[in-house]
This record gives sequence, structure tokens and C-alpha cells, in this order.
Amino acid sequence: MTIADAKKLLAQGHSAAALDILTDLDHAGQSTAELQYLIGTILHRENRFAEAVDRFKRALQLDPRFTDAAISLSIIYNDTGHYEEGRQVFEQAEKAAFQKQSGSPSPSIVMSREISQKHLDLGNLYRKLQRFDEAANEFLKASRVDPDNFDARILLAKTHGQR
Repeated sequence: MTIADAKKLLAQGHSAAALDILTDLDHAGQSTAELQYLIGTILHRENRFAEAVDRFKRALQLDPRFTDAAISLSIIYNDTGHYEEGRQVFEQAEKAAFQKQSGSPSPSIVMSREISQKHLDLGNLYRKLQRFDEAANEFLKASRVDPDNFDARILLAKTHGQR
């Protein structure tokens, strides 16, 4: 079995089977940044945050410019209340993305809409708590991750108005 086989299973909604393949590959010494990222993504979806953080960090150790892993790690930090760590990792991801754009870009394996939606959800929670600075920051992140997310832009404008 290969990473490609695990990706096919993930696309078909078979996360457990994909995780088994990826874990076997990892234990067999075939670990890559992408493999660690995929495991982290599955664990994150299962709300196994500590394990997901570990996998995303491993991915970044293997490839410090792996933007998707950095963004995912930033989201988990924000979701778990570690806002400063989340901000630092996100800023590192932005720098890495800029550097990738000036070099040879590689295709993203994460769906930017999913990440953008998580930032949008977090921003909406902050708005409900009337924490407008944090909400605006999350809406800005959502629109940066997915420039086609017009809801994020609208909510950012509304939040600026509420501030």
C-alpha cells in the first residue's frame, strides 16, 4: 500500500482504513512530511488534537516550508485557546507560502475551503462573544486562505463596523 492508496480511501470517506495504511507506512520507516500531514488531518477531524499537533509538528520538522501543515497546526492552536502559538505558526506559514510563490509552487493537498471555514467558524464565535479584534483576525485568515470566501470578507467588514 502507498500514500496514493490512502488518499483514495480518504477521498471515498474511509478515514480509518486510510489511517491504518499511513500508520503502517510510518512504522515501516517510509515517513514523509505529507504522510505525517495526512495522519494529522485525520486525527484533527477525529478531535484528537494532541496527536494531530504532534503529527503536524513532525511534518514541519521534515519540511519546514510545508504550508498546509503549518496552517493546520495554527488552526488547532486557535481552536484550543493557544492564540499566541497559533498566530506565530500562521505567520510562519504565510512567510513560507510567499517563499513558495517566488520559487516553484507545489500543489496544495489540503482543501483551502475547509481551513477557511474553520477560521470563519472561529470568527463567528468571537463575534458572538463580542471579541471583535479576534473575530476580525479570524475572518482575515479565512479570506487569506481562501480568497473566494466572500462570506469571510463580508463578516470582516461587519466586524470592523462593530468595533
